Amino acid sequence: ASIPEARDSCAEVESGANNSTFILVGEITECREIKIKNGKMAGEIMATFQLVDESGSCDCILFPKELSFYEGGIYDGNIIMIKGKKSNRGGIITEKVYEV
Repeated sequence: ASIPEARDSCAEVESGANNSTFILVGEITECREIKIKNGKMAGEIMATFQLVDESGSCDCILFPKELSFYEGGIYDGNIIMIKGKKSNRGGIITEKVYEV
């Protein structure tokens, strides 16, 4: 699988349409792991973090399946590229993580 080219910025996420795909590069800050309380994934761990680039920051969510796959690269201070879709709650639902 080839690595896509980062084509978007955190500032663009805010004005972007819900469900549109963004490819961003930035530094992880405010990384937190959260235990899911309800639903079919109850008891599993997901992560939330801020992705910061030169234009600003945006909220990102990493659900349990993706977190288990990329867990070693999700920590404060790491610079990553993500591909994800903007959720109707305003953040990015992360689908893929690439280490830079």
